Amino acid sequence: MFGESAAVQYDDWKGTIALDRNDQKSIIDWARNQNIINGNDNIFGFGIWFSEISKTFTIKFKTSVNSYDEIKNSQNPESYFIDKEITLEPHQFIELLANHFKRINIIASVKGFE
Repeated sequence: MFGESAAVQYDDWKGTIALDRNDQKSIIDWARNQNIINGNDNIFGFGIWFSEISKTFTIKFKTSVNSYDEIKNSQNPESYFIDKEITLEPHQFIELLANHFKRINIIASVKGFE
């Protein structure tokens, strides 16, 4: 998120993900209903990790009560964000994806061919 790159132990594969902006409202509504974020919070990014040991997904949201324009025009945009996390069982994660995203496209390739 915001200058970060995905990384795992060996980083053998690299890739990208594409989502539609309209899904942002659906994810914000879901996060509010799950009490992850407050009524004034917005989500501006997220990262997802899977743990083989616990068999769970952890999602870290980049949230802010400020508007996109306030953050974008700031001298120090990172200072506007608060990280909030939730851990989900696999079926909860699939339910989140299936019910709150219209389209998701994930592309990955062996490192060096990206």
